[in-house]
Amino acid sequence: MSQPFQRKRLILNLYDKQSHSENLENDAIEYIGGKGLNLHFLKKNGMDKDVISIANGPFSGSGFPCSSFSYVSKFSNTLQYPVTSGFGGGFGLAMGMAGLAQIVLKGSAKSPVSIVIDNEEVHFIDASSLEGKSALSTDMYIQEKYNDMQIETLCVGHPPKDLLEHAILFSSGTWPVYRFGFGGDFVEKGIKVIGIRGDGGTLIHSPKAYLSFISHLFTKIAQDKQLSMVNSGWNLIKMLGDLPSKFFDGDREACYSCPVGCARLIPIEGPPYLGRALCEEILFLSMNMKGKECDQLLMEAYKMREDSLDPLILFTDYRDMVEKLHNIELEKKLPAPLKFKGIPFYFDPAIMANSAFYYNLTCQDYDYFKLASYSDGEVQSLQNMMIMKTLSDMIGICPLITSRVPIITMEDLHEGFENLYGRKETLDKKAKKLIDMERKMSGFSKDDDLLDASWDEKLSKFYKAMDWDDQGTPEE
Repeated sequence: MSQPFQRKRLILNLYDKQSHSENLENDAIEYIGGKGLNLHFLKKNGMDKDVISIANGPFSGSGFPCSSFSYVSKFSNTLQYPVTSGFGGGFGLAMGMAGLAQIVLKGSAKSPVSIVIDNEEVHFIDASSLEGKSALSTDMYIQEKYNDMQIETLCVGHPPKDLLEHAILFSSGTWPVYRFGFGGDFVEKGIKVIGIRGDGGTLIHSPKAYLSFISHLFTKIAQDKQLSMVNSGWNLIKMLGDLPSKFFDGDREACYSCPVGCARLIPIEGPPYLGRALCEEILFLSMNMKGKECDQLLMEAYKMREDSLDPLILFTDYRDMVEKLHNIELEKKLPAPLKFKGIPFYFDPAIMANSAFYYNLTCQDYDYFKLASYSDGEVQSLQNMMIMKTLSDMIGICPLITSRVPIITMEDLHEGFENLYGRKETLDKKAKKLIDMERKMSGFSKDDDLLDASWDEKLSKFYKAMDWDDQGTPEE
């Protein structure tokens, strides 16, 4: 057993099929984990376009509620700045049990390869027999091959070559890693799947105090009325629009250490694996398909999973290709005013309210970039939300309970951190530092943020609250 700060970075050279691990030294203390570790590594390596990094959070494996999130980052050739996607499931937990805080992928394999990490051992295996398999089939194959249902995987299905920039990964075959085309990156690097298992543990500095504290947090989450409403099937239907009630019956599955269960309410007959919801695909398709029956929505959602396609492409220039690929009819409605620079993924709440598009963006990594919907008096509130959301991305906690339904507070994170590690950290300051670092790495300025003249005064107040100059550049 070890403390999370003692976890290591595993570097995989795909071209030579070589691996080595290195100590994180002060990186984990300064950048905590998750998105922080990933962006720091990219910056330290000159934002190498050949690098993809995956990191968990320091609470992973400690029993802290909703602490299963992991993060995958790269420098985007399309957008020309670093991007990150978060995902749940148990991959981050397995990394921690194998003694890892970060996995770095470099180069490309000469032929398709599967990578299996078994504690400290790394195996590169020919993946030609997995060609054409879906992510779910690949996940089940790895678990059956090693006779271990506890192996966690990160894999890609078989996306169309002309849609690789919209291909997604899957954690454990069914938990999607949306946005930014990381599935396409796996295809181009020749990776079919990364499987990982570990039998280590997490050393807790003050076990009695820590266990008592997280028990208090679980109770706090269970008793929260707002979260109970959000997680109610009928209220979810009201929030998302008029969806068939069949999608909101049945049991829920959740990420490791999650007492919430999120919106994974869709029952699907078949093997236990298939119970994990096709929530995102269902939402997009139900909002965009004309008069289709519930069963057909499910069928098309499965197709998107088989093809490893991000549902967001329904709102891009690829709509015609998606219609042809899936042989479906999409209703031409809801524009997509995406802004890929400055304040990313800008959307007008007045246009997107009550739509699946609005819901999915606010349920991903961008719910704190909502300056357009904030009044002048709420700039400080937005700053606090950004810091809390960024900190949850570093620690690896689902943003549902830290920023969207803020149950776990900054004070909770500080107390949990001290009980786990036996040290005090100014976590909010570290999160603010990461916000500033990401802003600089991306090269954003006021020109990228200013959508129209009405934003000028609001941006000036926001920049002042963030200690940025009048052009939106963080101070040194």
